[in-house]
Amino acid sequence: MGKKRDDLDRSMFLPWVAWTGIFAALFLILMSIFGVCRFIYRYTRLSEETFGMLIAVLFLQQAVVKKLYG
Repeated sequence: MGKKRDDLDRSMFLPWVAWTGIFAALFLILMSIFGVCRFIYRYTRLSEETFGMLIAVLFLQQAVVKKLYG
């Protein structure tokens, strides 16, 4: 998609990285100002369990594929 656009070349990489860093910095500053870390514990457990479920499903999928297709 980007290969067909002439205005997207190597000269745009560093400004894009810089703006991404600025956005991340502002986002983290706002998070620290509003004390978002008080709520992180609620979502850490959810993401941990979701990732564990993904790993389990992938192992089961591989086991089924090996059984069916040898």
